[in-house]
Amino acid sequence: MSTCITNRYAFYGAIAFFLFGLILAVIGGRLIVYQYMLTEHGETIIGAITKTGRTRHSSGGHVNYIRYRFRDGEGRVHTGQSSGYSGEVGEDILLEYAPALPLIHRVAGEGRKKGYAWRWVIFGFGLLLTVAGFHWFANTRGRIRLGERLRHSGISVTGTITRITDQGRTITYGYKTKAGKFSGKTLPLSKKIVQRFSAGNGIDVLYDPSNHQKSVLNIELS
Repeated sequence: MSTCITNRYAFYGAIAFFLFGLILAVIGGRLIVYQYMLTEHGETIIGAITKTGRTRHSSGGHVNYIRYRFRDGEGRVHTGQSSGYSGEVGEDILLEYAPALPLIHRVAGEGRKKGYAWRWVIFGFGLLLTVAGFHWFANTRGRIRLGERLRHSGISVTGTITRITDQGRTITYGYKTKAGKFSGKTLPLSKKIVQRFSAGNGIDVLYDPSNHQKSVLNIELS
């Protein structure tokens, strides 16, 4: 599917929205699973610090981190990393792990961090953004496909801009065909394009000859 239509801004925005929501949902879901498995079914075990260091924090500044290693009850070696901790290489450290799923482990007491307290909020908000992003993506893809089809088979008519919303990025318009009066609304467009117009201006519309309610603006195809 081509995205040369100016709706590509909305198309890429929808993808970014979806991916950001998905990342949050995965982070929140991981915290939920870890908290449940390690609180309800976890055991403590002694591990060893294998590396220490500092890394840049997403909110600015730096934060300490450690890498650790331990053997589970069956003798299998596992490694992990936790931020907000410091120590010396070779030093013992108390860990928590789930015997049923030994890949789930963390530093003992890490469940008291703020992230775990907000785990359901993070998961729920991420899920909401994911659903909204998918809906936005589906609508954008549908309009892009409609625009590409009407580029070749649409009938041109002069419509009228009724409103400009979304901080100067979305145009609502009306147009008339032999079947009656109809209206349409663009997805968010480039401000450089929309700023050339204002409410009441005439604007070129392409509508579907087989369904006059379906339309796009010519400026969406530039």
